[in-house]
Amino acid sequence: MVSRYMNEFLELEKIGVGEFGSVYKCIKRLDGCVYALKRSKRPLAGSSDEQMALREVYAHAVLGHHPHVVRYYSAWAEDDHMIIQNEHCNGGSLQDVILENLKTGDYFKESELKEILLQVSMGLKYIHTSGLVHMDIKPSNIFICHKLIGPAGQEESDGEEEGFASSSVVYKIGDLGHVTSITNPQVEEGDCRFLANEVLQEQYCYLPKADIFALSLTIAQAAGCGPLPANDTMWHHIREGNLPPIPQLLSHSFTQLLKLMIHPDPVARPSATALTKHPVLRPSLGKAAQLQKQLNMERFKTAMLERELRAARLAQTFKKDPLLECIRPQGSGAHSNQKNRKKLLVGQAEGKERRRGAPRAKVVRVAVQVLRQFVRHESESVTSLVLERSLNRVQLLGRVGQDPVMRQAEGKNPVTIFSLATNEMWRSGESEAFQGGDISQKTTWHRISVFRPGLRDLAYQYVRKGVRIFVEGKIDYGEYVDKNNVRRQATTIVADNIIFLSDLVKEKE
Repeated sequence: MVSRYMNEFLELEKIGVGEFGSVYKCIKRLDGCVYALKRSKRPLAGSSDEQMALREVYAHAVLGHHPHVVRYYSAWAEDDHMIIQNEHCNGGSLQDVILENLKTGDYFKESELKEILLQVSMGLKYIHTSGLVHMDIKPSNIFICHKLIGPAGQEESDGEEEGFASSSVVYKIGDLGHVTSITNPQVEEGDCRFLANEVLQEQYCYLPKADIFALSLTIAQAAGCGPLPANDTMWHHIREGNLPPIPQLLSHSFTQLLKLMIHPDPVARPSATALTKHPVLRPSLGKAAQLQKQLNMERFKTAMLERELRAARLAQTFKKDPLLECIRPQGSGAHSNQKNRKKLLVGQAEGKERRRGAPRAKVVRVAVQVLRQFVRHESESVTSLVLERSLNRVQLLGRVGQDPVMRQAEGKNPVTIFSLATNEMWRSGESEAFQGGDISQKTTWHRISVFRPGLRDLAYQYVRKGVRIFVEGKIDYGEYVDKNNVRRQATTIVADNIIFLSDLVKEKE
């Protein structure tokens, strides 16, 4: 039988030897591209190597493609040997560079160590969110790709989503022979020098944190700590949360992060997702959040100024139009009593029109229009009301009924929730055009939910009971089953803008 390996590939050189077998640098005759082909050293049938090879193939099939995971192309059996075709990383492994550095006395600088940690964390985040754990993170399984310079002088890349697009070096996780499922683990222990103690004790509840433990020791080796112990006093000393001696001075914050990653309690270790957002590794994220917060505050101020300007213009209209002047509240002077100031605008307008003898219907129609359009911040005549309501959008002006609470703060969709009381005014009758009846007022309570980042945090920080605010948002309808097993309908306002109209706004302690 013609060998597929010999027929499709031209072998250039052996580039590595591992537990599974040997790795060869080859050119595929069909496309002329360079690949790394891993060939098992022994026949696989019924051996432990067969399980390891199948684990790697299955893991690649689940994972697909990610810029910080070595890419898989194909696999096949030949002469009872497994051959796996993977992406070729032109920079070798991290272990190769560490060994070379030991000879020359050089070490990775702290900025380079942070880059390695961040990029490998991105690969681990992808693996963990896919429901898998690597279980053999170490320098020899971290591979390096140097970006190639294209004809136009620009770096060629695979279009990294969140990695170091500007970096000329890309770090990738490879050798998935120990990968297992998080929910149904079948653990094959990796290198004992990088093994977390809870895995040795067969406590498999926090397997992703075992990868974090091994990654910290990988970075320590890249920093120059030298070979790690396999099993002695120093091995146990490290499992107590102590880093091995590092011959270079690292910043306190970075050292503390590495120590946290080898904490004896796996729960205390950061997740891969947390590492990708950690301020030590991504300081720009914190600055961006602060700038977004400042931008939101400026937007609030601008919106408030715009509303005050509209109120001032409408006030000028009151002065110029005698028909509108007739519905201005009585007792608006500085010495008017509280009772008169609290009267409804429409009621006062009707009283004036009766005295003046103007047509009642015309006055009421004008008053209703004014009430719907005019909300004057500095006026106490109307404490709150519904400004506008449509099928999907709503604008509310009211007072906060309770302090906000933050739900799912550590989850994917955190939300700030509070209640808002508004006063709705209407004339009793069969329709709005009906002219009989009295002006009535009803207090309505609304559940306000704020999902938008930045606005959500500002609402939680500044909104408090009694504050007068203006809310714009979308009406969200839902259903739930109460304790009596009766289906109920619930309405929530999903806010996308909040304007503070009260002097009571203070930051929470």
